[in-house]
Amino acid sequence: MSTEVLQRHLASIARLAPLIEAHADSAEQLRRLPPPLVRALVEAGLFKLYLPRSLGGSELEPLEFAECLEAISRIDGSAGWCAFIGNVNTLFTSPMIPESIETIFANQPEVVTGSAFFPFGRALRCEGGHRVTGRWQFASGCQHCSWYFVLCQEYDGDTPLFHDHGAPRTRACFVPISSYTIEETWDVSGLAGSGSHDVILDDVFVPEDMSWPFGRH
Repeated sequence: MSTEVLQRHLASIARLAPLIEAHADSAEQLRRLPPPLVRALVEAGLFKLYLPRSLGGSELEPLEFAECLEAISRIDGSAGWCAFIGNVNTLFTSPMIPESIETIFANQPEVVTGSAFFPFGRALRCEGGHRVTGRWQFASGCQHCSWYFVLCQEYDGDTPLFHDHGAPRTRACFVPISSYTIEETWDVSGLAGSGSHDVILDDVFVPEDMSWPFGRH
């Protein structure tokens, strides 16, 4: 399963090991990954392991990806968890139009993304998109991300929308982190450095091309 790209990433992780170790304690104290460590992970391409090569990523196979995460997590669990969160969002964005995917990933070479799935927010239909309101817990890595991906239930006015099979109509929304309020709630004894605080949107407009129907239709 080993490839040249995988070996290159494993070598980068080995080179970064002293830096990751040096920042492990401060990450626990800050309750987030310190900016110098984030910068080093970005520069090493460790937030683009799953991203397609056409968008500047490494397009690793799942087992190769897991091997990289394992290598980071052996050094520091918070860094490994944030690397996981920062990479997996590319798996969910395939329903977006290519131009939107390029806006997030290709046009911003140093972009880091994150995601928080539950609880659902509210996506109110409006002209050109949705107005989104909600609070999402466990938003790992939110303080070093440029974009954050959350799930919402669709509403038409005050009416929640459901599929014929009974499940709520769920919409995934990719929103710039600048639109969120981050509330520092992550005061825990383990993985404190993952920065898994709450993120809040209050009636934020999300254009149609930055969201998509999520899950079983």
